Amino acid sequence: EFFMAINFSLVLVMMGLYLQNTLNYSSYETGLIFISMTISMGLLSPIGGKMIDTLGIKGPMIFGSLLTSVALGMMAFLKVDSSLYYVITVLFLAGTGLGAYFTACNTAMMRAVPEEDLNVASGVYMMLMMVGNTLSIILSTSFVVLFGRNHLLQNVQQHGLALSPQQQQNLVEVISKVEHSASQLKDFPSEQVPQLLSWINEAFVYGLSLNMMFGCLFGL
Repeated sequence: EFFMAINFSLVLVMMGLYLQNTLNYSSYETGLIFISMTISMGLLSPIGGKMIDTLGIKGPMIFGSLLTSVALGMMAFLKVDSSLYYVITVLFLAGTGLGAYFTACNTAMMRAVPEEDLNVASGVYMMLMMVGNTLSIILSTSFVVLFGRNHLLQNVQQHGLALSPQQQQNLVEVISKVEHSASQLKDFPSEQVPQLLSWINEAFVYGLSLNMMFGCLFGL
């Protein structure tokens, strides 16, 4: 549950930033796009219960974790201009996998614990889930900057742009912002801003891809 909670928050945070940062959707449009994930998770809650009654616990858990891994693996191949159809597809697959897994995992926990210890067990279970969610937000945003920074500075060096250490720091900080805009690059010459924004988007997507690869491994 801890590792799958990491994946759940990883998808929410990184895909939300990707849709707004790179594909330039508004927060309202991003919310509508995420409906594909929430609907699939919601549908799989009751359906997942029927699957458990028919197949047992292990089958739905394996199915859910594998499908989540497939979705995260596909997210690792997102680009700066990926189609909306592709994004909706991977979100739907992620929601289906997570919905199947969470239902089965919750059932497995309740079946494994004696009735007199169920309250304590549920508290520990939720604690580990919340720790996974929180850790995922911290690590994913840190890693996207860490990995993206090297990619971004490599592009700057290859094209021979001479930047001061402070400019480099300012440039790197933009990667983790909710929005990538020209106003955040006011310390740079105006003729450089379009190219820098393009490199920032590429660096963010590069960091996102590596994050999703880690999530795929967690799912597996």
